[in-house]
Amino acid sequence: MHKTCLMAFCFQPWRCGLLLVLWAWSCAVTAQPGAATDVPIGVPTFQAKPTGVALTQMQVALDTSPPAAPKNPKTVDEAAWKNAQMPDRWSQSRPQHSGGVWYRAQVNFANQPQTPWGLYLPRVIMNAEVWVNGNLVGRAGSMEPPLTRHWNTPLLFSTPGTSWRAGTNTVHIRVVGFSEGGAGLAVPRLGRYDLMAADFESQKFWQNDLVYACNIGVIVLGLYVLAIWVRKRERVDYGYFSLGAILWGMGNFNMTIREPMMSESAWETTVYVCTVWALLSLCLFTLRFSNRMPRGVERIVWVYSLLFALFLAFTGPTVAVQYGKFGLLPVLILGAWSMWQGALFVRSTGVGDYKLLALVQAMTLCLGLHDWLIQIGRMPFETAYGLPFIAPLLVATLGWLIAGDYARVQSDLKTLNTELTDRIRAKEMALRESFAKLAELEKERVLSQERTRIMRDMHDGVGMHLSSALRQIQSGRYGAALVEQTLRDSLDHLKLTVDSMNFHAGDVGALLGSLRYRLGPRLEAVGLNLRWDVPDLPSWPNGHVENLRHVQYIVFEALSNALQHTQATELWLSATSDAQHIEVSIIDNGVGYDPAQLSQGKGIRGMQQRADILGASLQWLPVSPQGCQVVLRLPMSQEFDAENLTGMGGVPVP
Repeated sequence: MHKTCLMAFCFQPWRCGLLLVLWAWSCAVTAQPGAATDVPIGVPTFQAKPTGVALTQMQVALDTSPPAAPKNPKTVDEAAWKNAQMPDRWSQSRPQHSGGVWYRAQVNFANQPQTPWGLYLPRVIMNAEVWVNGNLVGRAGSMEPPLTRHWNTPLLFSTPGTSWRAGTNTVHIRVVGFSEGGAGLAVPRLGRYDLMAADFESQKFWQNDLVYACNIGVIVLGLYVLAIWVRKRERVDYGYFSLGAILWGMGNFNMTIREPMMSESAWETTVYVCTVWALLSLCLFTLRFSNRMPRGVERIVWVYSLLFALFLAFTGPTVAVQYGKFGLLPVLILGAWSMWQGALFVRSTGVGDYKLLALVQAMTLCLGLHDWLIQIGRMPFETAYGLPFIAPLLVATLGWLIAGDYARVQSDLKTLNTELTDRIRAKEMALRESFAKLAELEKERVLSQERTRIMRDMHDGVGMHLSSALRQIQSGRYGAALVEQTLRDSLDHLKLTVDSMNFHAGDVGALLGSLRYRLGPRLEAVGLNLRWDVPDLPSWPNGHVENLRHVQYIVFEALSNALQHTQATELWLSATSDAQHIEVSIIDNGVGYDPAQLSQGKGIRGMQQRADILGASLQWLPVSPQGCQVVLRLPMSQEFDAENLTGMGGVPVP
């Protein structure tokens, strides 16, 4: 039962996180580093082995010579040497010391070696040089400020066989560092150079070459996602991801760059700021991506980031570095909480990619706590940092997650586009059917209107004339000539009604030509000479079929009146046009007109009514010496031209 309860407790995600923090705290509190002893017991002596011997005990002495003085182990006072257990971490053995420290041990050779031997230093912070039997045999860069930074780079010094002798040999190692940099020396190893080189190359690959390649890959991936964010600004989580990846890669170059192009203080501050900002950006990315960003958290994180950077920038190097180590703790807490929120998101979605992210983030948290313990000196001195190796995996997983999210969005868009295409096609088919029905209805409506118009024209024209002819015959008061004239008018109306069915919209010239064709023979038969003067006319904007029918009626009535009532022998039909009007004129040389009786005829009133419908002016003008002129002015604009109804001295018909 107790086992079951324990398992249930441990498998709760938030409780796992709590246990992880408690474990880290216990490691920080209970770890007891080894201390150097001040009991002089003589120089530690080791027997040389080609495969390598670890110098686990050495004597230590502070370098108290002036900075400009030559450095030589012979200048160290013999009473200053103290025995120490290796590795030697200065933060524990000499917390406030900055400068140089000498280490020495003795190595016995049965015979003088004939091949080079190597002294391998797995870790030295910051730099070191090696002396054998009082002679300098190797130095790794600058031993004076600014120091060459080898804090995460193993060193291998090659010593020629002639520098050793059979019997006892003294090895001196001088290390330079500063108190705020976590200085110290790991357990040195002495062996044949080719055998030591294998261990050196392996560790250098893992701690330097691979880390450098990982940094480049992380920055490249961050730049790629940055390009995506620039084109898609609404995805703020992509911006946080790219910022975190780029800053992480930049800050992590601290593990591989040996000679930065700035002061030690500025470089340390830059590294810590980049690291903290990178972790905070990745935390914000996780919260944004999982849609679990609480109100105000984003602003608090930005304020903390700014204050952290300003504090490190304006404090001294010692305070900056020491606080920078502990400044990572709230970042780790935020990281654990953001990963917890991400885990809840993963649980709610069930997407496999998100589960992978949760696993990698848990590994990142563990290694982050591991590296923090190294920073505060609660882990073995030789322990390698883990975040440089998990960071590329984390960033790659986040990149894979973004790619998967993008692929899912594209898939959803494709599905949505397919559905929309199907819907559009269905709507298009429905619209086509609807348009076909509307077109059929419109066709029927036009046919109905045309039938109505024809019926009206037949009633008003042909029907009226036939009725008049019938009444004339029934009354017996009219001669055959008048009845014949009435029937001819009826026949002309019928022909003109048929002609109107073939009108072309706006073609006034064709309309006049149709009237000439229909009425010309009749005019010639009664001795009325028709003079034609109609040039090509522009298209009349208002000339749809119904309006052309009105124009046809007006001109027909004018010609019919001239034929029946004016006793004329000459008839002129002309047309002109300008930008404002098309003018149609019918002139006869008959007896003229009486203005007082002009409005009494039904035909005249019908002409005027149709002109009003057209917005046209219709005028009757006297002609000298005798005759009458009928002028029809059709406006080219679609607005009613009221002024011309009474213009030009004509007489409008009321």
